[in-house]
Parts: sequence; C-alpha cells; structure tokens
Amino acid sequence: MSESLDVAGEKCIRQLPTIRVSDTLERVLMQLAARDDRSLSEYVRLVLMRHALGHAVTLQRDDEGGK
Repeated sequence: MSESLDVAGEKCIRQLPTIRVSDTLERVLMQLAARDDRSLSEYVRLVLMRHALGHAVTLQRDDEGGK
C-alpha cells in the first residue's frame, strides 16, 4: 500500500470524522474524481486542501491586522 502525501509532502495520517452527503453530491464527486483519475478520498482531500490553504491566507491577514 502506498502512503498518501499532501502537497507539502507531509504524510496523511490523520482521519477526519465521516460526513454525510446527498446521493447527488456523492455522484458528482465520484465523477470528478474519475475525470482526474483519482480515488474519491484522494480527490476530496485535494479539494479540501485547496480550499483550506486558499483561505489560510486570509487567516494570516487577520492575524497581521490584529484581529
């Protein structure tokens, strides 16, 4: 079994709680993952990483602004 790494090369060893989604969302995510030739879990991890790291910039700005 190959290990999963994030964009920074960090091992993905933490597990998030299971989430419930609609049939439609599951189907769309599975189609998008397949289009990218990724597993569903890998695709969801990538989407979460891009979203969170994109918003991390705003957290840094808030910290610099004294918020």
